[in-house]
Amino acid sequence: MFEKTAAVGVATAETLVGGNLPRLRWSQIKEQGVYVNPRTGEAFRFYEGAIVKGGSPGTHQLGDPIIFQVSPDPDELEMNIRRICADNNIKLTL
Repeated sequence: MFEKTAAVGVATAETLVGGNLPRLRWSQIKEQGVYVNPRTGEAFRFYEGAIVKGGSPGTHQLGDPIIFQVSPDPDELEMNIRRICADNNIKLTL
């Protein structure tokens, strides 16, 4: 009797990039961990010493892109980073 119809153009939590991962700007990084830029797919590992003001010149990047914290552990295994990114619809280019 009833026909099943697919919803068109409905965004669900599963289809949103980043899911429930902490989302912030590059300039807002205050703690160590693994961060991913969803636009480029690049992953960055930040250790405590790199976050201290003036601690590392490598923490400066042009612009202030939105990034996601994939793990609070900067030594997170690559396979776990890949899984977390896949689960949250983030394209990763390691």
